[in-house]
Amino acid sequence: MKTIQKCDDTVLKGCLVGWSDNQTLTQYVGANLAGVAGEPFEMAISDSIEQPGVMTRVVELTVHGETKAVISGSVPRSGGPLYAQGATLSSTPNGEPLAIAMPADINVVNDFSDGQLINIIIL
Repeated sequence: MKTIQKCDDTVLKGCLVGWSDNQTLTQYVGANLAGVAGEPFEMAISDSIEQPGVMTRVVELTVHGETKAVISGSVPRSGGPLYAQGATLSSTPNGEPLAIAMPADINVVNDFSDGQLINIIIL
């Protein structure tokens, strides 16, 4: 499930995001998890069709299902459960898993590495 939402300048492609007090997405810091951010972009937003739009930073938010996310540390190429570690995901257990890393393609022989953008499924 995906939706377009306003975001601040801390949001980067593949990071975990949460809701700020003003209902804008920001990098996740441990509270109000919203999901995983896509690539932020600018779009014109207006309160009515008669008003000109104001350029606003937005992002595609994935709250459930398949997307790409940045990992912290290494993750086995066979995939497995992922947990929140700041604004990234890690294979190191930390509470309940938030997502599952998809196994690497057949031609990939190494584990996933720190900072890599990988395919995941948000639980």
